[in-house]
Amino acid sequence: ERPIGYVWFETEAGSASRVPRPASRRLAEEYVTTVLEAVKKTHKVDGDRVYLMGFSQGAFLAYSAGIRGGKAFRGVIPIGGWLTPADFSAEEVAAARSTEFLVCHSPQDLGIPMAECETSVEFLRKAGVPVSLFTYEGGHVISPPLVKKIADWISETSKR
Repeated sequence: ERPIGYVWFETEAGSASRVPRPASRRLAEEYVTTVLEAVKKTHKVDGDRVYLMGFSQGAFLAYSAGIRGGKAFRGVIPIGGWLTPADFSAEEVAAARSTEFLVCHSPQDLGIPMAECETSVEFLRKAGVPVSLFTYEGGHVISPPLVKKIADWISETSKR
């Protein structure tokens, strides 16, 4: 029996390669934007203080929605994930230059190699997107020191 859930990529049997599911990812990106717009209609939201965070596959989505979201997000915090540079046009990445990224990854992460994180960070840097890398101990987890770093980063960036 197959578990119920959603993925932005599929792993081929017996292979480490990931096959993207762009239609699923695009729908999820649209959903993030739709939810943000709905919240803005019912709550007072400071548009300069909206942050998007995701862990693992959620980090993959945070990268995508953050890059394609233009100025919708003050900051994006992908944790334990990666992006695929070929998925983005030069125009999409250029529009993301107004959004800061705090990329968080553990060198002990057995699910997503550190090299994939570093490739993601380098791609953003070369495109002129403001990005910081925070490495933490513990593997594919969200640790207390990581939570503190994220809270401090949000506090710091929201004052700029």
